[in-house]
Amino acid sequence: MTQLTFYGGVAEIGGNKILLEDRDARIWLDMGAPFSLGEEYFGENLGPRGRFGLRDYFALDLIPRIPGLYSEEALARTDFPYRASAFSAALITHVHFDHTNHLQWVDPDLPVHLGEGTRTILESWGTTSPSMDVGEHPFRTFHTGDTPTIDGLEVEPIHVDHSAPAAYGYLIHTSEGTVAYTGDLRRHGPLGRMTDEFIEAAADARPAALITEGVPLSWIVDVPVGHPAFTAVQEAALDGRLDPAKLGMHACRLPAATARGLGIGEVLEPG
Repeated sequence: MTQLTFYGGVAEIGGNKILLEDRDARIWLDMGAPFSLGEEYFGENLGPRGRFGLRDYFALDLIPRIPGLYSEEALARTDFPYRASAFSAALITHVHFDHTNHLQWVDPDLPVHLGEGTRTILESWGTTSPSMDVGEHPFRTFHTGDTPTIDGLEVEPIHVDHSAPAAYGYLIHTSEGTVAYTGDLRRHGPLGRMTDEFIEAAADARPAALITEGVPLSWIVDVPVGHPAFTAVQEAALDGRLDPAKLGMHACRLPAATARGLGIGEVLEPG
């Protein structure tokens, strides 16, 4: 029997944390933090106490108590007992915080499958941005065309276009049919053809279930040279108020003409 349990990402923005179970396989689809996590309790100068691991998160019901998921270190100062990893793997769609950040609490023995580019970005973030450090895990990287088998389930990662490079959707071939999981995707970006390829593969698989984000699939925006918005962004870059280098992968979200005006057009090809 195939079962899906949603521990996050439902009726909220971000926080995807979905458990797929089929025979011997127990696989997580993403491990993210919602954008609203703790906003009713914390503010700019007040947050969960890092030295206590998951204690504050559990006390405020911000993170679910799931046996066999969390690391011994994360649970050391809580009243929730540690259990050895009880899951097969985590599949990560892309690097964004709302899909990866709670890996920092996960048992370090849990294998984490992700695109090669996503692994590279996470390594960089772990060095430059401590708040984005997801810790050490057995990372298993892939490219489109690879089909890893995880505890008897064939997993088919297929690239999609998104504002983050190296984004993937998954086709997971279970005993009761294919589960298609899109992660974040778009068709209006510079590599929308990749999203079309995922959609075509998913259609061919005739999935028994489709899990998708609430995102627009077709949305075309561009700002012509000379438009006030174009000029404002360009002036901000020229006088130092906006550093194009720091836009990184999120430069894909700038209108194309604006990006060209800033001289960062190359960032818009994230494949």
